[in-house]
Amino acid sequence: MAVRKVNLSELKGTLNKRGRGRYEDPELKALLIEMLIDGEPLVYDELFTVTSKTTNKQIDNEQAKWRNRAVSVFESIKESEGHKLSITWTDEQEMIISLAN
Repeated sequence: MAVRKVNLSELKGTLNKRGRGRYEDPELKALLIEMLIDGEPLVYDELFTVTSKTTNKQIDNEQAKWRNRAVSVFESIKESEGHKLSITWTDEQEMIISLAN
């Protein structure tokens, strides 16, 4: 058995939890690359539907899930190093993705 020390920051983006692969969305990845070039925010809509029976906790859970997916895709882009995302939500549950200042 070999034991070695590692720098976790060097492994960033290659680790996953619970045996799952990273979330992939080629269309979102292309849009995020474009956003890195032109700096224009994205509106990502039709993520989930809110009905009269949807609770605030369910909305929070869905927003967290979609935010994590966007961040995962963003971190898989080499050019994203040194940049951070800012994610906000409209009343219609559209996710607005922009570069944090």
